[in-house]
Amino acid sequence: MSIGIVLMSALIVPLCSNSTFKTALVGTWAWTGDKCDGEGNCIKEIITDEQSGESFSSEGLYVSKNSRINYTLKGNKIYFASDNYSYDQLYAEIVSIKNGMMLLKFNDGIKRYIKTTKK
Repeated sequence: MSIGIVLMSALIVPLCSNSTFKTALVGTWAWTGDKCDGEGNCIKEIITDEQSGESFSSEGLYVSKNSRINYTLKGNKIYFASDNYSYDQLYAEIVSIKNGMMLLKFNDGIKRYIKTTKK
């Protein structure tokens, strides 16, 4: 019976996380750190201008200085839409979003972002 409870918990936790991430992700984020650990301590601090933010809308639109594309969340992973809207292009994996700070895991490591506006 305890195995069943553990398995159910494992299935329920990702569902809660996805809705939490979806709500928390909405807004504009400024990149502030590179080569970070899971707590947001970074080897390299990044100074960006006001126009370099990355925005995620509640309607599924991602906008940056160079891009305007649809996105979707699958668990804690952000996917961009391809030309046929199959959402198979992985952008990043959300490590955490809390207290206005987001950590995203890319192929080259974890980057830190600070929320600059809400949408």
